[in-house]
Amino acid sequence: MYNDWKKKYYRRAIPIGIMVWVLFVIMMIGTTGPFKTCDISYGEAIEDARMSEVLVESGNLRGVGCIWDSDGSNLIIITAAHVIDDSEDIDIIYDSQTVEKARLVKIDEGLDIAYVEATGRGPYSIVKRKDKLPKESESVIIVDAASPDASIGVVAEPDIYVEDFEHNMIYCRIEVNEGMSGSGLYDKKGNFIGILLGGSDSGEAVCLSTIYLE
Repeated sequence: MYNDWKKKYYRRAIPIGIMVWVLFVIMMIGTTGPFKTCDISYGEAIEDARMSEVLVESGNLRGVGCIWDSDGSNLIIITAAHVIDDSEDIDIIYDSQTVEKARLVKIDEGLDIAYVEATGRGPYSIVKRKDKLPKESESVIIVDAASPDASIGVVAEPDIYVEDFEHNMIYCRIEVNEGMSGSGLYDKKGNFIGILLGGSDSGEAVCLSTIYLE
């Protein structure tokens, strides 16, 4: 069940011409802060997550990126490395409308993670990172940055070795769609706990935990 993700189940970044855009309006301006410890509604958690996500276009591929950090003038955005089709051609799209060029900062092929830098022209919020593995059966959320949709699922295995990625991953029972690679995995409090790298048609997803990220 956990193996052969890239060969059989693995949904990589979607070719740009295939996805139908659904515009959504976001009213808030970005904020940052520590991870949340109090319960909030799924709706609030989803909106928190949505403010932290952007579309990433590179070459002929599109995926999702999460706003990881800021140095006061530029943003660092984390995404799946396989979304970066052309390192010299990377666009960041905020709220499905505002577009700006981005620069590749670092790529880790081993983890399938890439970091890109942008100036932050659109509305955004930095993720509330939580460096702790979720518990088995814990509720989790993945947001589709290209639409108003979000999926709610559960953690099946918090830290299981996935042969095709050659790394331990969070294995979830949750619906994901093609083109969502690089999306954040959030707990029900809106905390960022991992990044989506693979999924299947059977309501399965594997995410890299933040405990393995810089």
